[in-house]
Amino acid sequence: MNGQFQAFKRKIILLAVVKSCAVGIAAGLVAVAAALLPYIAGAAMLSPMAYAGIGVGAALVAGGAAYLVMLPTDRRIARMLDSRLGLPEKVQTMIAYRDSADSLVAIQRDDAQSALAAAGTRRIGIRRAWAYALAFILAAGVFATSLTFTLLKPEPEISYADTTDWQIAALRELMQDVEKNTAFQEECRQTILEELNGIMDAVYDEQTQTMLSLPLDELYSVVTGAMVDIDGAVQATITCEAYGLALSQATADAELNRMGIHIAALNTNTVRAEFTNIKYKFDATVEDPLQAAHDYAAVIDEALLKVDSSLNARLHEALAAYADALAAVAVDEDGAEDANRQAALAAQQATDDATVEVSAMVNTDSLSRSAGKTVIYRLQEIFEIPDGVMPALHVPVDDVPASGSTEDGGKDEQGGGATRPPSAYGSEIYWPGHGYVKYSEALDGEYRNKFNENDDGLGKDYLDFINDYFNAISDRENAG
Repeated sequence: MNGQFQAFKRKIILLAVVKSCAVGIAAGLVAVAAALLPYIAGAAMLSPMAYAGIGVGAALVAGGAAYLVMLPTDRRIARMLDSRLGLPEKVQTMIAYRDSADSLVAIQRDDAQSALAAAGTRRIGIRRAWAYALAFILAAGVFATSLTFTLLKPEPEISYADTTDWQIAALRELMQDVEKNTAFQEECRQTILEELNGIMDAVYDEQTQTMLSLPLDELYSVVTGAMVDIDGAVQATITCEAYGLALSQATADAELNRMGIHIAALNTNTVRAEFTNIKYKFDATVEDPLQAAHDYAAVIDEALLKVDSSLNARLHEALAAYADALAAVAVDEDGAEDANRQAALAAQQATDDATVEVSAMVNTDSLSRSAGKTVIYRLQEIFEIPDGVMPALHVPVDDVPASGSTEDGGKDEQGGGATRPPSAYGSEIYWPGHGYVKYSEALDGEYRNKFNENDDGLGKDYLDFINDYFNAISDRENAG
């Protein structure tokens, strides 16, 4: 290759690199300035290395793209030289026929070489250098302005959470409650205790017995992170939800579909009510209780195929036994006139047996979830976590009214089970030894007789007031 051409090529490549670097640096400065805007507007600041990475990355991308656009190939350089030096296609011809041995071509090559030598590389420079300089200055100005605002921005005041003796005592009490709570499975209990101990370590130094002061945001992060892990540990023990969803999705039958939702929602009351409604399907007065029993058995078997039997062996066996019992319902040929009655009785007995087992499993999961939520809400109370900071936790399945119920939980004219009404007056609580009962019933059972039988000097007016209070709650519950 001609030595003169190579000299021009080296200079043109150098100029392309310089222009690409200018473009890249300008892009990097603008990118860093843009990345600082959120911090100036009030967002958290990134680490210095993050901003450096943004700037270098933008510079490499923009500079590399610019170089590719200006890529100085031999043909492009030849075209540029012909244009800049006023050599009508001489250099292009030289490059195009550089390997030719033709004598005429050799003369043309010599002519082009002479022209390049006479011109000199000094005539090749950066065209519109002012544009590159202006772009660089503007980018530097934008960067300098953004950096100035960043440096002048006052440091945000950090709010600290000063741990109190009451919080430490409340957290220890919560740990003790978790250790004693039989609603938790052992593995779940250990996970919860580990999370609570992690919170304790963050706010209290056991060795020096001193409170630790944390930035409020850090405290929120520690506590809400523990809440998420606790919720996940409890949810891992909730097995009825998977069985209920599988059952509800396996059929369009109204009762079985609702039953699946009741089980998934962990509502013992509506599960029992729906089992009662299913028993009506097997009444001797219906057209074909035998067919209904066999149809229900097929649906339950289909749902069980979608769930791993090891998830909840007891519930799986209970539902499988229910399906087997329904499938086994048959007509006694010796008593054809009593066929419907016998089939109905067998199906209803199987339904009663399933009600006991399934309700027990649903109640177990319901108590576990309730206990887990109690731990989470007590943590929120102890550390005063605002609702807006609370993390996203598992959303339970929404229950639906049992068949034969109105939307507010009351019974309709056709009868049927009643679900738990949304009214606070009609809500139910778990009363040890009695199961789920209405709030007023628990209060009445625990306190009314004690007040009436042992007034301990309480005045009649006070006793009348207490009795009126119980009656008011009961009346509003009965009114729906």
